[in-house]
Amino acid sequence: MESESTLKDNPLLQRLKNLHSNSALFPFSQVITVSEHATIGEILKTLAENQITAVPVLSSTDHKPLYIISISNIVAYLLSEFKPQDFNTTFWAKITQSLNSSSLTNVMKKSISSLYSTISAVQGFEPVLTVDENADLHQVLIEMVKKRAKRIVVLSNKGELSSLITQSRMVEVLSLMFETYSRSKKSLKELDLGFRDVISVNSKEIVYNAFKLMLQKHISGLPVVNDAGELVSSISISDFKLIGYNPMFWSLISLRIAEYTQEIGNFARHVKVHGSPLARLRKKGEKKAIHCQADDPLHSVISLMTKYGVHRVFIVNNKNLPVGVLSTQDILREFCNDLSATGPSNE
Repeated sequence: MESESTLKDNPLLQRLKNLHSNSALFPFSQVITVSEHATIGEILKTLAENQITAVPVLSSTDHKPLYIISISNIVAYLLSEFKPQDFNTTFWAKITQSLNSSSLTNVMKKSISSLYSTISAVQGFEPVLTVDENADLHQVLIEMVKKRAKRIVVLSNKGELSSLITQSRMVEVLSLMFETYSRSKKSLKELDLGFRDVISVNSKEIVYNAFKLMLQKHISGLPVVNDAGELVSSISISDFKLIGYNPMFWSLISLRIAEYTQEIGNFARHVKVHGSPLARLRKKGEKKAIHCQADDPLHSVISLMTKYGVHRVFIVNNKNLPVGVLSTQDILREFCNDLSATGPSNE
């Protein structure tokens, strides 16, 4: 338990302790869920229609969350079952038809257990991490960082699912507290934050192979480079959310990445896009992946991340070559580590 003097000396910690997971920052909303008996096709359709990247799976007996299935799980399954040429303009129609026809046997009708057995060698399902609605945001931050959780389920006092707190939303909340966090004025170089070997993909590669590379490397996004190694764009697993806007997205997966990004740019100019990071960038006129440099202060990088709704910002040198990547997980860990260093936690 923090002492009064510790809280007084650390205004950021004080603000986090005074905010709770049921605050107006995380408004109550219906949490989209699926049953443990749902088929793979039904889960994909739920993700697409609601334009979300993950969904809790509920027990059929007590309706409590068992685990979370993400779009990455579905992508891993689809890439194991289909070849690049299978992704065409009629693909989504075939899927929806198979869901409504008892005469068709289709891989999309398989169970969640089939999904797990197919992808378990590559990745598993996300475990469900929960906090009650009275938990303060310092507790949420610690749990999220310690467990490397992409999202945390908030339970009401009745034990019901009331909301989800994602890494991105936590970063947005922390971005409102820069004035209480002196280290946010330091540069990434000073903080030694985000610098590591960057896995990239050439713009001439086909999208199908880029998604496969992400799954193999257990990452959700890649910088796209030209033949000189310069950053030209990005690609993300979250792009799969575009099927919620237009099933024509399927036909893009067999294209080269350069053509793919151009098509998404054309698409984004005509629709209101919430889901795909790439589409949001194109909607706002950005032609290149969101990037920064080593001398940029942390608060400006976080501002970029929240402005464009991306989960990562690539660090480039003066030749525009990727030399690092700063993710939402990195930012949360930086805040958490600093709070741990300046005062005792409540663990």
